[in-house]
Amino acid sequence: QSKLQSSSLYWRSFRSLLSTSLTETQRAELVVKCFVNSDRMYSENMKAAHYGLLDGDGHAITDSKKLRKALEERGLKQDAAGTITKIDPNSKGISSGPSKNFRLQTNSSTTTTTTTFDPSTSERRGGMLNALIDSTSILHERLGKHVQYVSNEIVPELTSLREQLEVEVMKMESLGDAILEELEKGERVTVENWETYYAVASQSLAGGQSSTPKSTQLRRGAAAHGTPQAANFSVLPNLSDVWLAEMRYRMSVSYQSSLWDKSSTELS
Repeated sequence: QSKLQSSSLYWRSFRSLLSTSLTETQRAELVVKCFVNSDRMYSENMKAAHYGLLDGDGHAITDSKKLRKALEERGLKQDAAGTITKIDPNSKGISSGPSKNFRLQTNSSTTTTTTTFDPSTSERRGGMLNALIDSTSILHERLGKHVQYVSNEIVPELTSLREQLEVEVMKMESLGDAILEELEKGERVTVENWETYYAVASQSLAGGQSSTPKSTQLRRGAAAHGTPQAANFSVLPNLSDVWLAEMRYRMSVSYQSSLWDKSSTELS
């Protein structure tokens, strides 16, 4: 009985550990997906900030009609993949967005020079805003690559791990519950058979004195009822079958021992 109780306690603890592991795996998957969604949203907002596709409250325009109108006003076009390109008014070709390297145009009456971005002079010429807008393009590009990598490489692995763990945990829980139930049943049958064996043996040693009806104590099968032999057959009183009770008890003990061995092998 103590062995069964300790095994039951161990199984409940192990079952709780399995459930906790599955919960933590599910939470890890959701947390990573939350990061991906947040980074994707941030990337889209940076793209909207770069191209000026913002509403009066500074939110990215998401309504399809308003977005199409805003793109047309700025001479931009967005394909099915979400890439925004700028239409060159001087040709039929389409040029992509601004260069990654911010460059400041300086016009004079005689010449036009292109000056590499210089923090010391850009502030005086209003270049800080242009640098800030240009940085949103870099953030959008890098966050987009990060989101793509995590979505394609990390999230599927976490999802696969979670699904595999769910199957394994369900299988182990079902198997463990069935084994524990069978062990409890075997323990109960063994105890009942022992009590029966003890009672029958005690009655036999005491000379068959018992308060139970004789019909439950007489040996059956010595002569079939209704045959000529049965009419002249005098059944001995108080003949309890101690041997049968003992065999039932020994068989239940043997079965229980075998069940413990198989259960230990299965759960190890």
